[in-house]
Amino acid sequence: MNSAYNELLKKINEMPVIDTHEHLVHSEELLDGRDDLLQEFLLHYMSSDLISSGMNPVDLEKAKDKSKPLLERWRLIEPYWEFCRYTGHGRALDETVKRIYGFNEINADTIEDLGYKFKKANKPGHMKDVLKDICNIELAILDPWTGMYECDRNLFRRVWQPQNYLIALPYESDVLSWLEERYSMKIESLEGWLEAFEIELEENLSNGIIGLKSTLAYHRSLKFEEVDYSKAAKGFAEAYKLWDQWGHRHKYNIVLPLYVQDYIMHHILSVANKKKLFIQFHTGLLEGNRGILSNSNP
Repeated sequence: MNSAYNELLKKINEMPVIDTHEHLVHSEELLDGRDDLLQEFLLHYMSSDLISSGMNPVDLEKAKDKSKPLLERWRLIEPYWEFCRYTGHGRALDETVKRIYGFNEINADTIEDLGYKFKKANKPGHMKDVLKDICNIELAILDPWTGMYECDRNLFRRVWQPQNYLIALPYESDVLSWLEERYSMKIESLEGWLEAFEIELEENLSNGIIGLKSTLAYHRSLKFEEVDYSKAAKGFAEAYKLWDQWGHRHKYNIVLPLYVQDYIMHHILSVANKKKLFIQFHTGLLEGNRGILSNSNP
């Protein structure tokens, strides 16, 4: 039985994979200077686990301050790290340091040598070494927080989030005016709003975007009701009137009622279907603390 298991595991490990969910930077050049172990490992996910385990957020920020000695910062998080070591995030980081840097786990005895190796590895080619050579990732689907269309196409393909057409974020901005200026159009109705979406979609596709992505579960339920166009158009008109009277002057986004958002999502799905595009929905686990988990129930 062990022989069959080990042989099967070996074959599985040799299989190239498509990584469907990445938030890495779109280009290795953007990693320049990002060479502090704790600052990178506590960027998200594990940091949320530490807060959930009782760590003071102020101390967490101190632990990410690369101007302070690494061991001193580790001591701040060490008691809480042990509570989190066997969460999915903690286990992933231990597996990372084992396979990439050669340490069994992150602890007080390894942290300084690990930090040195982490910093030394931050050089051109490291991202390719990890993704291609260690993880055997043929291609990763990237939803980055940098750039618009750019990516290293030897490693990635990008997706686009059209959710500004449902919930425009941050609120202290003005997506509608930005769209009008970018596409030389006037948007005063739901019809114009949907036209802008289709124009922006075509722009994304022509620049190499291969699909769509939704992280709306961070802001609302993923249950999208069927809504008549007439009702949605009226709701948009009311929201537009409020925005035109107040939000536009103060550089705030238009705020659409939930049922208008529902209609727009069905429109997005219809367009994606016609163009044979996939759309990824973030479900299940939510990054951060105090998220509404029921929102992400598919």
